[in-house]
Amino acid sequence: MRCFASIGTGRVLATAFESLAVAAGADAAPAGRVLEDILAALVCMTPLDEEATRTLGLPSSLGSLVTTAENGTLAGRLNAVLAIKEVVSCDGAFTEWMAHVFRYCGELIKRIGVLLDRASV
Repeated sequence: MRCFASIGTGRVLATAFESLAVAAGADAAPAGRVLEDILAALVCMTPLDEEATRTLGLPSSLGSLVTTAENGTLAGRLNAVLAIKEVVSCDGAFTEWMAHVFRYCGELIKRIGVLLDRASV
């Protein structure tokens, strides 16, 4: 497997995953099985290089990873979680950005709750 990883197979698989995720768009059900197959091969290539993790960190890829983690087969869910872990662990800036997003979402939820409380009175 190291031979495949050393020639950039992880990058090619990450790009294929992202391309299929973009093409599938909102109708990811037919592409779901193929995405899971790509993930199965991709996880074998870990640790991924920076370009592959950046590709998996794109919104379309992350959306498909989350969808697979929520709705995929057991193996697909495991591979999706491993891929998400790989993206997060390899990109400190991404991790910091996500912390800001979660903090912002938490504040937004609190403010919406206050507005709903005021409206109910």
